[in-house]
Order: sequence, then structure tokens, then C-alpha cells
Amino acid sequence: MLLDFKAFKTLVQENIGVVVDHGLILKKNRDNQALFNPSDLKIFWMESEPTAEKLVEWIAETLTPLLPEKVALRKLKLY
Repeated sequence: MLLDFKAFKTLVQENIGVVVDHGLILKKNRDNQALFNPSDLKIFWMESEPTAEKLVEWIAETLTPLLPEKVALRKLKLY
């Protein structure tokens, strides 16, 4: 076994889930910040438009350095 699924699930929840779950994902720009800051909403600011492709890219970039040695992220699917 390379990585226990429970350990991977915890890794994802602690580094991805807490950041975006039940939140609003917006591009960080002057207009959006003027509309939503300050706000009671949970907001995840992205440097680019928050497309599915950019979200997957961010998830991969976030998780990759956290994986144990000899474990590589080969495929990522966003639902």
C-alpha cells in the first residue's frame, strides 16, 4: 500500500476542503474585492478566473508537496 485512503482523505480535507467547502470562489481583482470585502461570506480568492481547470491545477499544486515520498498525483477529477 502506498497511501492509506483515510490519510489521503484527511490530507485533502485539511488543505483543500477547509479552504473552499461552502465558500465563494472568486477572482481576486479590485471589483470583486470592492463588492465582497468586508463580508461575512467565506471567500477563496484566486489570482485567475476560478474555472474548473484552474481549480484542479490549484488542488494539484497544493497537494503534490504534501504527499509522501514515492507517491505521485497522476490523475485528478473534479466533480
